[in-house]
Amino acid sequence: MKTKTEHSKGFTIIELLIAMLISSIVIAAIYSTFQSNLSSYITQQRVVGMQQNNRAIFFYIAWDIMIAGYDPGDVKAGAGITDARSGSITFSADLNENDAIDAGETITYTVAGTDLTRNGTVLSKNVNILNFVYLDKDGTVLTDSDGDGVVDDMSDIVSIQISGIVQDGDKISQLAQNYTNNKTYYNQNGSVLLDKSAAPDLFRRRLYSAQINCRNLGL
Repeated sequence: MKTKTEHSKGFTIIELLIAMLISSIVIAAIYSTFQSNLSSYITQQRVVGMQQNNRAIFFYIAWDIMIAGYDPGDVKAGAGITDARSGSITFSADLNENDAIDAGETITYTVAGTDLTRNGTVLSKNVNILNFVYLDKDGTVLTDSDGDGVVDDMSDIVSIQISGIVQDGDKISQLAQNYTNNKTYYNQNGSVLLDKSAAPDLFRRRLYSAQINCRNLGL
């Protein structure tokens, strides 16, 4: 008696190739989505870190400037603002109240290249702009009429507007998002600090602004 053997039908080469092609497309799509999400996450974490770090730094600058001119001694030490420029400031305060301006009691904030410095010590990198606007007791902006870079009447300074533009150190990955920076940044007085509309790039930037009332000046 003969027994009929049934053979299971296997996959053809064409079917295998089609299956491999579909699998490759699915894997590529999953990887692309993962890579995009990862890049977006890294970008956001970097931006958040930049914001937190520089917010703290500019708060520190504002606190420093607030004490400019502190001079409580019977014999005045001559504390005050000694150099007031649009991109830097130098001031002093008799912090130890010994009727003299000692080492460490004169402070200069400026940007060297792209490094924000305090007395030469780097506080933050990738700073595009540091800007100061000086106002008198009536809120009038003090000017530099003689063009020497320093405001004319430093003794009239009562408050200071400070603005800073900080950029992320790396360009935004195109996998993360299609981002182009073509913004124009202004200070509180309405003057243009940085205009990227004519030359856009891929860097994220943050503008920090504050107006500081110098309680020890103009007394």
